[in-house]
Amino acid sequence: MSFPSGNARSWSEIVAHYKSLAGPPWAAAMERLVSRLHDEGYIEAGLHGTTSMFDLLVGPASDVLNNPHLRVSPTATDVRFTYEDGSQPAWTVAVAFDELYDRVERVLVKRARWFQKNSRPPES
Repeated sequence: MSFPSGNARSWSEIVAHYKSLAGPPWAAAMERLVSRLHDEGYIEAGLHGTTSMFDLLVGPASDVLNNPHLRVSPTATDVRFTYEDGSQPAWTVAVAFDELYDRVERVLVKRARWFQKNSRPPES
């Protein structure tokens, strides 16, 4: 399946999207995740994202959906990650809300190898 190109959203739109969903425990976890990805330099280093309902999809290309990406899907009790690169079956794992950022970072750095641990560009 092919999606229209240019499907990444601005990071400010993504953060605002999760802020607007206040209420369920997973919404606060997702808001913390997207804010921390920004604060830790992943966005500045080239991480792109989009949303699909409540899911967050991130990858190293601005055409997120037509390239390998990580789907972060919150549920009432945990968050499921699915690494989508065209392989079948796709790799999936579930994590607790309090593990969310650390596990996403582990995928970005160790599993997908899109970024190095210190992705933040040097200060000028």
